[in-house]
Amino acid sequence: MTQAVHLADSCYAARERDCYTPTSKRKFREQWIAEHTLYLDENGRVYTDVLLNGEPLIMDAMTGGLYRDGQCLSSSRLQLRELTENREEAEKVLREMRNVT
Repeated sequence: MTQAVHLADSCYAARERDCYTPTSKRKFREQWIAEHTLYLDENGRVYTDVLLNGEPLIMDAMTGGLYRDGQCLSSSRLQLRELTENREEAEKVLREMRNVT
């Protein structure tokens, strides 16, 4: 399910409340996971489909970084090579982030 996001005030990324936030309450974290299609890249980072002003993009679930056609919109150095839809593994990655400070 593709969710609509809004830009953060300080950078060209999704605002924090649109991202998966490991320090938020469990109810919010579980709802976020349930409402998003989850993908993994070759490094084990989690991404999801989003809409920004109606445009389909890919978002880094944790940082809110936005990607169009594999290119990060806020950094010329960041690119997505290959994403794999693997809900079970992506959920595991996100849930384990709860322990990171």
